[in-house]
Amino acid sequence: MTAPVIVTWEGGAAAAARAASLADACGCPLHEGDTDALRLVVTDDGLELREGASGAGVRPDFASLRGSRRDWRQSRRQPLGRALGRGTETVLDATAGLGRDAVLMTLMGYAVTAVERHPVVAALLEDGLARARHDATFAAAIGDRLRVACADARELLATGAIQPDAVYLDPMFPPKRRASALAPKAIRLVRAVVGVDPDAGAHFDAARERARRVVVKRHASSPPLAPGPTFVVETALVRYDVYVSA
Repeated sequence: MTAPVIVTWEGGAAAAARAASLADACGCPLHEGDTDALRLVVTDDGLELREGASGAGVRPDFASLRGSRRDWRQSRRQPLGRALGRGTETVLDATAGLGRDAVLMTLMGYAVTAVERHPVVAALLEDGLARARHDATFAAAIGDRLRVACADARELLATGAIQPDAVYLDPMFPPKRRASALAPKAIRLVRAVVGVDPDAGAHFDAARERARRVVVKRHASSPPLAPGPTFVVETALVRYDVYVSA
């Protein structure tokens, strides 16, 4: 099940006009004022996804990727880079969400197509990248190597218009049943919008048909999405199951 999203705004005529345009593009109702519904809010400095009538919203934030590097560049020697492999230069992120991994891969030097099929989440990602590009060093670090597509990755791959060296999958799965804590707010709200990915297996099959390498991100304790990965790159919290075609 997914939660309906209402588009609203805070600010003047420009915010109202942008909200109306987004509501039309996303197929969401437009609402003026507070509401308890899940809301895509247009503010003077961008978009936020909010739960309830008040409180802070969530939006893409890539600041943590900067670390101590003034130029934002990331090493391919970290686990995700090792999973993508030496021969990879172009990547299709088939489940981009709020885009953190897509940006991370771009900062490693890969050319990335970030595919997100839900228009509300895709709009948040586009807006987050536009805000991040106000930082000149970030803009220089990603250059023109990252583009966002609001589409179903299976359909995009089927056209043959994009032929990536690797396809990256990070499917949305139901949260683990733990009473001790909720999932982090951003993950929880995005999951409320997009639901889970019951067709993750179909995305994997489509990726195997079109790319020589498929990388699937999993929780460290979760079973593989498909049997027989070629090799696995593990960290304390997540792992990358890598499937390489002959």
